Amino acid sequence: MTRPFAPPQKLFPLIVTIAKRNHNLAIGPCAFERGRVLGEKRARKRAGRLEVTIKDIYGECRSILKLSKKDVEVLISCEIKLEIELCRPIRAGLALLENARREGSRVVFIFDMYLPGSAASRHSGSQWMLEGRGPPVCFLRSGRNKAEWRAVPTRAEIGIRSSQPEVHAGNHPHSDVGVPGRFGIGIEPFFQSNLNARESQLATTKDFDALLPSLLAGCSRLVRLGGTGTTAQHQRLRELAAHTAGPFLCGFVLWVLQTAKAIGFKRLYFISRDGLILLKVAKELAPFCKNSKIEVFQVLSCDLG
Repeated sequence: MTRPFAPPQKLFPLIVTIAKRNHNLAIGPCAFERGRVLGEKRARKRAGRLEVTIKDIYGECRSILKLSKKDVEVLISCEIKLEIELCRPIRAGLALLENARREGSRVVFIFDMYLPGSAASRHSGSQWMLEGRGPPVCFLRSGRNKAEWRAVPTRAEIGIRSSQPEVHAGNHPHSDVGVPGRFGIGIEPFFQSNLNARESQLATTKDFDALLPSLLAGCSRLVRLGGTGTTAQHQRLRELAAHTAGPFLCGFVLWVLQTAKAIGFKRLYFISRDGLILLKVAKELAPFCKNSKIEVFQVLSCDLG
């Protein structure tokens, strides 16, 4: 699974933006992002272990950002809600899952993030994981890291025999490659979900809203990883959509909407057929234009018109 935001810490400004809108929290997005990143670093250093909880992290954020107990509760709630809503399954991951099921392997999702374990079975990808034939999928509860889940009691709890081989798939060079290797777990790197060069360029684009570059980069990655076709032609088409057509069309329509808002327009008409794809993009983006109630419509025409 992956998020439509990249890199991951760029989700933090959205967390505080929602908290500010819904709960009147007076924290700037940039200040919160810096404090949230620092809070996680301090929590991991203080804990002296690889995995910490979201409460550990916000315990540090409380002193860094001068937050009240209520502020912390609101921010934790917003972060968990966003993680549940935004995580998306990817087709390439589905192929790994289906292959394991065909081989009769037991599939275990090690939810060793800082989020509560309950979030694993609630997010939008959980049903996708549970579907299909073969041995059932198991979610390990929060607090079980890659070392602890190999313990005999834990393995017995989820129905894995000690003689069964273990293979871990993931994309993080430390937690998904280095740590499993240290404990003798087989490794199947999944670096396709890392940002490629063009997605990294999108993530660092300047002169835009703070959230837009990371959103474009994350969505481009989702498109690249989300196709069902396996041929080289399918891959080229996915990359064209993810890295060129998608960002260009979204950027152009966003500029049109912002310009119309600045002028004071209340309606925009897109002329078919060429304007149909722009209209579809505008319908998705218009509701998110701040302080704007622009309506978008299609006007039918022919080439002679």
